Amino acid sequence: MYEQINTQHFVTWSKQFSNAALKANQAAVAGFERAVDVQLKALEKQVKLASDFFADLGEARDAESLQALLPKSAELIKQATDHAYSVGHALIDNALKTNEEIGEIVRGQIETVQAQAAKVAPVAKKAAAR
Repeated sequence: MYEQINTQHFVTWSKQFSNAALKANQAAVAGFERAVDVQLKALEKQVKLASDFFADLGEARDAESLQALLPKSAELIKQATDHAYSVGHALIDNALKTNEEIGEIVRGQIETVQAQAAKVAPVAKKAAAR
């Protein structure tokens, strides 16, 4: 019974699986790096906008100058909302791209194993018939 198991094929499949897992891990890490990069750039832009606004706010000395800042504060809120929306889309696109990369790796792995199993199956079937 143990003679039917070809250890060479098992070792080959194990090696292919570990290589595919490594590639999937690399794709996941690359996707994570892209996501962090997008978020850091967004944070940098938001901090700059907010610090500019607070610098203007610090220069305000009377009620009229504070009232003049109201449109700027509304614009800051609008920009922050629009930017958060676009960053969300970028993160979703990044997640989809990463998932597609991992899916391609898995699909290729399945096709490879199926092709190899199709080659080995007749030999195993003959050996089992004996």
